[in-house]
Amino acid sequence: MDSIEIQKTGKHVDLLVQGLIESADDKNQEVLDAISNALLRLSKQHVNLVLSSCLNYIVSNLRDLTQEHRVTVLRMMERVVKEMVEEMDDGIAASLVKRAAAEMISSKDMMPEWQTAASDLIVAAGNKYTHKIMEELMLHLNPGVLPHYFVILTLGKLAVANAYEMVPFITGVMGTMLPMLGLAKQDNLRWVFAHTISKFAESILYYVENLDQAPDKNVTISAFYSEFYSAYDMLFSVWLPQSKDKLRVMVVRALGHVSYVISKDNLRKEIGRLIPCTISLYRKHPLTDHLVFTETLCMMLDAVTQDDYCPPDPFFENITNPLHTFICMPIDCNKKEQVINQNELLRCFAMINRVLSDKLVASVLQRLEVKDEKVRAGALLVIKHLVNSGGAHMEVKKALIISGLRIMCQEPSLKVRRVFAQTIISMAHHGYLELDGGELMIEFIIRQCTLADSQSLKKPVDPDYVTSQALRSMCESVLQLIVTTIDIMEQVLWPYLLEFIIPVQYTDAFSVICKSLTVLAERKRERNDADYLIDYEDEANLPNPESLLTRMFVIAGIPMSSRSPQRGEHVLKAMMALVPNLHQDLISVWDDVIPKLLSKLEELQEEDSFKQKKWDDLLLRLLSTSLNTVDCDQWTIKLGESFGKQLALYKKYPLEKSFCLKCMGIVLRKVQHKDFIQSQLELMFSEVDHTNTSEQEGLAIAYGYTAAAHFDVVLTKLELKTKSDGSKKSSGIIGFLKEKVNTTDNVMEATPSKRTIMLAYGYACFYAPISLVTSRIEAVVFRNISPYFPNQKDLVLKMNLILTIELIGKSVHPLHIQKTHNLSQRSQFITYLMSCLEQEPKDKLANGIKRAVFDACASLVQLDPALPPADSLEMLTVSLRSVLSLHTIGARKGKADTYDQQVAQEDLMKSTLASLETLMQELLVKNFSGTGLENMVSYINTWINSEKDNERERTTNILRSLITYYLTNIESCNTSEPFTVLGDLIGRLVPRCTDPSIEVREDAIFTIQSLLRIQLIYEGGEAGATDKMLDALPILNERLHKSESTILFSAVKDLAKVLIKKIPSTDQFLTLIDVLVEGLCDVQPLCSNGACVVLNSLIKQRGEELKYEVSSFLSKLHVKIPHCVEATTTGALRCVLALAGHHLQPVIQALLKYPLPYDSVLAQYWEVIGKDPALCEQTFNIFLDLLKQNMPYEERTSSVDRKVIEKIATPLPLAIVMAMKHMLVPETKEVVAKLYHNLLTALLLKMGSYSGAIAPLKPEEPKPASETSKASAKQQQQKSKTPPAPVVIPLQTSAEAMLSLLQLTASEDMLNYMNDKDIWSKLCSHTDYISAIEQLALIVAKYQTDLVPAIVESLTPSLSGLFESDRIVSTAFFSQLIHCRCGGNMALVEVLIGSLMGRLVDSCIIVRQRCVKGLGNVADTGIEMVQKYSTTVISALVSAMDDKDDFEDEVTGEAMTGLSKILTISADESHVRPILINIALKIRPCFAKNQTSVRAAAFRLFGTLAKFGNGPSAKPFLEQIHNNLTVLLLHLNDHEEEVVLACKHSLKMVGPLLNSDGVNEMFQKYLLESAQLHYGEFLNDLCKILVHDLKDKIPFFVITNVTYFKSQWAAIRCNAAIYLGFLMSALPEGSSNIINQDHVCNALLALLRDRENPEVRSKAAEAISLLSSY
Repeated sequence: MDSIEIQKTGKHVDLLVQGLIESADDKNQEVLDAISNALLRLSKQHVNLVLSSCLNYIVSNLRDLTQEHRVTVLRMMERVVKEMVEEMDDGIAASLVKRAAAEMISSKDMMPEWQTAASDLIVAAGNKYTHKIMEELMLHLNPGVLPHYFVILTLGKLAVANAYEMVPFITGVMGTMLPMLGLAKQDNLRWVFAHTISKFAESILYYVENLDQAPDKNVTISAFYSEFYSAYDMLFSVWLPQSKDKLRVMVVRALGHVSYVISKDNLRKEIGRLIPCTISLYRKHPLTDHLVFTETLCMMLDAVTQDDYCPPDPFFENITNPLHTFICMPIDCNKKEQVINQNELLRCFAMINRVLSDKLVASVLQRLEVKDEKVRAGALLVIKHLVNSGGAHMEVKKALIISGLRIMCQEPSLKVRRVFAQTIISMAHHGYLELDGGELMIEFIIRQCTLADSQSLKKPVDPDYVTSQALRSMCESVLQLIVTTIDIMEQVLWPYLLEFIIPVQYTDAFSVICKSLTVLAERKRERNDADYLIDYEDEANLPNPESLLTRMFVIAGIPMSSRSPQRGEHVLKAMMALVPNLHQDLISVWDDVIPKLLSKLEELQEEDSFKQKKWDDLLLRLLSTSLNTVDCDQWTIKLGESFGKQLALYKKYPLEKSFCLKCMGIVLRKVQHKDFIQSQLELMFSEVDHTNTSEQEGLAIAYGYTAAAHFDVVLTKLELKTKSDGSKKSSGIIGFLKEKVNTTDNVMEATPSKRTIMLAYGYACFYAPISLVTSRIEAVVFRNISPYFPNQKDLVLKMNLILTIELIGKSVHPLHIQKTHNLSQRSQFITYLMSCLEQEPKDKLANGIKRAVFDACASLVQLDPALPPADSLEMLTVSLRSVLSLHTIGARKGKADTYDQQVAQEDLMKSTLASLETLMQELLVKNFSGTGLENMVSYINTWINSEKDNERERTTNILRSLITYYLTNIESCNTSEPFTVLGDLIGRLVPRCTDPSIEVREDAIFTIQSLLRIQLIYEGGEAGATDKMLDALPILNERLHKSESTILFSAVKDLAKVLIKKIPSTDQFLTLIDVLVEGLCDVQPLCSNGACVVLNSLIKQRGEELKYEVSSFLSKLHVKIPHCVEATTTGALRCVLALAGHHLQPVIQALLKYPLPYDSVLAQYWEVIGKDPALCEQTFNIFLDLLKQNMPYEERTSSVDRKVIEKIATPLPLAIVMAMKHMLVPETKEVVAKLYHNLLTALLLKMGSYSGAIAPLKPEEPKPASETSKASAKQQQQKSKTPPAPVVIPLQTSAEAMLSLLQLTASEDMLNYMNDKDIWSKLCSHTDYISAIEQLALIVAKYQTDLVPAIVESLTPSLSGLFESDRIVSTAFFSQLIHCRCGGNMALVEVLIGSLMGRLVDSCIIVRQRCVKGLGNVADTGIEMVQKYSTTVISALVSAMDDKDDFEDEVTGEAMTGLSKILTISADESHVRPILINIALKIRPCFAKNQTSVRAAAFRLFGTLAKFGNGPSAKPFLEQIHNNLTVLLLHLNDHEEEVVLACKHSLKMVGPLLNSDGVNEMFQKYLLESAQLHYGEFLNDLCKILVHDLKDKIPFFVITNVTYFKSQWAAIRCNAAIYLGFLMSALPEGSSNIINQDHVCNALLALLRDRENPEVRSKAAEAISLLSSY
């Protein structure tokens, strides 16, 4: 193809477009996007230029152009064409189409990226030039010659993109293409033909479906039948059998669309071959292709069944069998394609159902009998879909479907059951379940509600695995939906659901059944439906009302099950809803009582643990009330018989059986028929599982209830059972040996039934008539239970025997039998109980034996006469030893079973302790004496300080109860003996007054009060006598219940006041002090704090008694404090302060001898000393004198590198600084105020001295001499193992002292300012401490103005000091004071100016820099001071800019900053004019400095110079503005914010001098310091004004700007490019000749090739896009 002529404009834009196109080979995508955007923007005015240039570039570089570059250009052209197709020149369009077509077919090989780009370009042009495109494409679609792949592909894409224009061409194109189909042998050609035919069919369908909008409304599908049938024949008959996977998929897709565009007759002829062939492809292709085949099947079936055409019989089998196979395939619900495929398969069945409904339903039902669960599940899916979507076709098949689904009610597979349940709910909605057989479906749903949880813990491999829990939950929801949402199901469910109440297999579904029955019954009862009252004779399948009542009563007795926590609620509601159908006499009673029971049940369920016994009592009371209400022996016996018959239902439900037995006991108590009672007692005994504790208890209580009215009958039955052998005896030699062993050991055989019998004896006695119980215990009960006492190893039998003993004790209690009875067997009972305790483990609570023993012992101790003292003491010793040392584990959430076990263990421990306390109280009551109390207390004292909360709680609780009992009954005691345990016991109880446990606190304070009252009585006071201090102690208990520590300690302080007065002798006092010091390390922080509070109070008030104990006391505290918690440590230090008040000098001397660094205890000692004002002032004065007298540091040669000189801080000044740091506490505020200026100066200088200094070296400790003892050597060895002390950092130490000083003296505003400026961290930095010192000077001048003269006076000598660090600190501090005007003291400012002028020649560059900065700060002192010193200061600053040693421009930067400030204030132009231009020229090189601060200072100073740019200086300075305007604008978008702000300032200052109101207005309006500048928009608007107002300077600005294309900063190069673009685009037409366009365009093109930064290239392209008029 010949070169395409560029439609040039004759301007530079031609060159720019060419440059953009050439740069389109960039590797950076952002740059390519910028170039594409630039070409698109240029095309808005030069579309033909852009397109012709692209075409020319491609043609001119056919051989040299890389494929990537070519593709990029084509894609850019496509973008332009899409936007500007209406503006294209027809000639360009023709050339474009030809070139694109040539690019598309230039290579016979497939190059998808290149050829696709060309094809998309043609399609983009197709929106307007369809005819030209078709002409060009038809040139390459010659009959008999296979066309290029992309020619065919483009035709298909065009058909979809512009259907209205393309459909008229389809017939002709198809006529040309059809002969070619036979020539196409390659798969890729066949694929593209099939794809295009498919798109043609889609286009035709779209055209016809939207005929109202089409240009030709006469077009019909029939016009295309012939061509598409020919295409179909080739696709199906030739290509499909021969094609491979990818081609085959496309062919099938095409066949689906073509099936709509061939005649119905032809389609019916072919459908018999077409569909089976399509189905056969499923097996040959992966799952990813199946969706295409399924969608094709849907299209084919939809097309063939639209007019109710019924295909022949083979069609049905050929399609339904495979479809069912596909529907049975498992799918991954997370994969959208598989889900859609399954839905499409179901749609296929729905379409078949249009014409072959009978056959389809019969076929699907038949598949339900197949063994494969997948087949059954698939069949159910189809049935569900047909039920939901079948409409009228399914109405006549309801009975058939119900009948066919009966077989599924016995389905073993959970997965199939789930689908069946879903099918059932669908059938319920459409009226299927009303037919015969619907009840079986309901029964199936209920049966699934009884499923047990899956036991397997392994993760199933099958992703569609169904658990029994999930299926059960779903079926419960299904049943509820059926009951509540489908009204037509009411006649099916009522009263049918009652049939599921009795059968045991439905027990686990009882809750959901009752819930459903409640809804139905309440609805019918409320409506008063005729069928609400049930005729049980007509409903032969229903159980009788007595059976229903007893069954629901028992289930309600256990209201919570693992599967249904609300079972009791649902059963009770069902009972109330059904009561008219159970017994008419119960209606009023149940309607009144059951709502109350429901409310009570809710309360019990909200508690931490459900109280089953309380619920049993409530429900049994309802049963008893119901029996009394009906009051019919016959009905009562029927109920009893019903309860008895239903016992067999609860073999796997022991709790329910237990409650059923209790119900039978209530019934038997009401009955008087002896034969019935005997038979029922025997029935109960025979039905019970005697190995189950719940059933044992249930039977025992049932026998007890019966014994209330038939005691002798029950005893007779129990005695017979005791004598009979409950288990079959072993025969042979083994049985003989077993009997021999049992006889030898004197152990009665513990059969399971014996366990039940022993417990039943106890309950029988407990509920027996009081007139018979005592005689029967002596004559019958003891005789039958005592043989089982000796050496009993059966745990359950042992427990039952203990419970029986307790019940016997309660049954003969005087209050129960209303008389006194001497139980002759009591000593035997106690001996047995103690042996049981001794046999239990000592370290763990394994079971409830101990609790049961304590309860039984308590019941026996209460009997008269009292036990002998020896027996009581033994009982106490054994009981305490068995409980107090027990280890318990708190409940922690983890695995459910483990957590439940731990909770049960905790509950067992609590109940055991409660039983023990009860026993000990009973023992104290029976054996009351002072000696007995002391013995009991001394035995339990060892547990009072236990680390375990539960042990402390149990101990203090026992102590409280014992001491309280003792005080209450002390009048009967002998108080002549001394009460010797007072000091020790109170010392142990005081920490417990602040124990974390409120229970322990309460017990401790009450016990202390009781002990002090006992002491008063021992001292001769009367019991119950009034004592104001002791009487006030209970008030403390209210405060001790608070959680706030301050309230607790306040209460303990008040307790201490009482102890100070009430602790008697010195010995008692010293004992109390020693015990309290030990209490400082109590494991509970609150307890140690409480001990500390009391200790502190005692030392303050009675410290004189410790005169000879100072050293040991401090030593003990020093040992204890490191192990104390923080609050306790504070209190202990107060003890030191109190002691120091008496012995100050010895304490201070000892502290000064400790080595550095101080440990935490010693540091706190210094802090305590600082809190004494008199001592504090004296100590600070000594410190200041020592600091002046001693060198701050020494310089030594480094031991590592001889060339390095180390600064080493001297020990004494460093120790003083450290001590000062610790002493500067809030309490020293007044003292510090007097010495503030001296302290501040001293610490400032120490900070400078310690910069870079290290801590003094520690002297090596002498090695032990040879004659050193072994003990000393061992001590030395232990010392060597201790961790090394922290390293002292002198600068950090002085900074910390400074912080302490400032925090102490500064105001809140001052501190907030220091926090905001982060001064704290800067003070500790070797590099930032000078900056921190400057900020300190500012703060002092602002907030402590009156102290400035004193500080200056104190600091001035160091300005000329020997040490360089002192001079740096002084100049830095003074320079900042000048900035702050010395707090308003101008005379002092003048002194400081003179001082700094004198140091400008200092040898240290840092000193010189700070002096320059200080002189610059003169600008902050006011106009008068500036005018007075301006000449001197300006000269000094200008000279400073020439500092030869200033290699880092530090002095220069400060000089420029200072000049800017001075010149801003100075109003005398005559002083500045001679040097104005000189300054401007000096700062210009600084605009390009790398240091951000220097650049910013230079820009800011230039803006300040503008102040003097008027008058005689106006013209030369305006020239400087013009020279620097470009650099200012470019740095306005600098990468450093500081520079940006400086440029904003400078531009706002020079704006008024530019003689352009518009420019000045923009500078003033948009260059706000705090506002974010939109740089591009700002430049665009500014350039328009610049061009208008400063047109003469535009060439200069452009040339200057171009020079920055080579800036070292990429950001500046970017800014320069975009600035240039805006500037030139703003020039009006006809003015562009003032610019050297060649130079500019070449520079931009060069920048477009910048290889360092892609952003620069992007900005260059953007700039070029703005030059469309050049």
